[in-house]
Amino acid sequence: MGEIVTLDLVLGGGEGSRLFPLTGKRAKPAVPIGAKYRVIDPVLSNIVNSGGEHIYVLIQYKPDSLIRHVNNVWNKEGIRVNIRRADHKYDGTADAVYQNRDLISKINPDVVNVFGGDHIYLMDVSQMNNFHLDNKADLTIAAIPVPLGESRKFGVLEVDEKWLVTGFEEKPANPKPIPRNPEFCLASMGIYNFNPKRVVRYLETDARKTKPEGESEEVLELVRSNPQLYSLHDFGHNIISAMMEEGRVFAYNFANNRIVGAPAAPYWRDIGKLIDFYNVHRDMMGNNPAIRLDLPDWPVRTFKEAHKKPRINPAAQVLESILAEGVIIGKSVVDESSISYNVKVGERAVVTQSIFLGNVTVGSRARLNRVIVDKNVRIPGGAEIGFYKDEDQARGFTVVPGGITVISRDYKFHRTA
Repeated sequence: MGEIVTLDLVLGGGEGSRLFPLTGKRAKPAVPIGAKYRVIDPVLSNIVNSGGEHIYVLIQYKPDSLIRHVNNVWNKEGIRVNIRRADHKYDGTADAVYQNRDLISKINPDVVNVFGGDHIYLMDVSQMNNFHLDNKADLTIAAIPVPLGESRKFGVLEVDEKWLVTGFEEKPANPKPIPRNPEFCLASMGIYNFNPKRVVRYLETDARKTKPEGESEEVLELVRSNPQLYSLHDFGHNIISAMMEEGRVFAYNFANNRIVGAPAAPYWRDIGKLIDFYNVHRDMMGNNPAIRLDLPDWPVRTFKEAHKKPRINPAAQVLESILAEGVIIGKSVVDESSISYNVKVGERAVVTQSIFLGNVTVGSRARLNRVIVDKNVRIPGGAEIGFYKDEDQARGFTVVPGGITVISRDYKFHRTA
């Protein structure tokens, strides 16, 4: 980021209930992903690789695993990532930054950057910061073009020819397309550049408003109809619209961001649900993955939980899979799967389109299909998981619509299959 001074705030997230049971004992950003990483690693790597020096992770929900990971990985070799616990429960994304607004006066940055801690993407943040400063913007929102038919999944920005934001809608059915690109609209990525003085003013005004209890449509309508009195203390719902009325709000086209060696098509995913978590792993596999976390010119840092190279039986079939260190694979089949640290797959086992998060043993002749297995689980020999929904649910597994079975951390099988 050159001589630009930035304050980089990473939101650690709330309960992450839609990612349960993976978030039963950890915050969303601490969930293992891609065999070797945690969800927060690409976000922090983007900031560090872009030259960020004043980095703070704002945490509140089950923070122990996340704190341990940040301290193990990031606070060394001249890098410093600070942890800030919530003094009071964060009532929304805007409230999280409001409660830490003292950092703005302390650091006196040129730009305040706000990131979600549960998004998977690669981004040179300095390119977005330059765009923000060149346009003398009060707020710049990173946005990714998506087909019009996918608009109901996102908050959608409307822009003019100069990418000045003229409108914002949450999950619209009929979004306005991008100028000169009629088949696509702009989805907000939840990544923001703020003018420091302007954002403090808006946060302080927002903090004086009342947050209604509940999350029903009636509550949302109450907030929309009475913006002077009520707020969800959320950037998407409240701060963006308020700043649009008075200031200069721009959208930054993430498709223009360039990193050496990265796939040409822009990639960003919000790990909001279990199916999103599963699909991100699918996107990392194959000869031409949609996202790569192993680029030599854009390293994604993480903590190595093992150091020995994978040991694979010469007769094993390992096809289009991701393997971490410490993995042992017997004479078995592992197809389109992500295998994390210290996983042992026994003889004649068959593992297809599955994700193991570490310290898992798969017994001989076991068969797993489209299964997510959290840490510290021993799959008994001969078990069949991911084939029969009723049997999986009877064992207490979570079965996601779309046919994904999830085995929670430390699960114990009470009898062999």
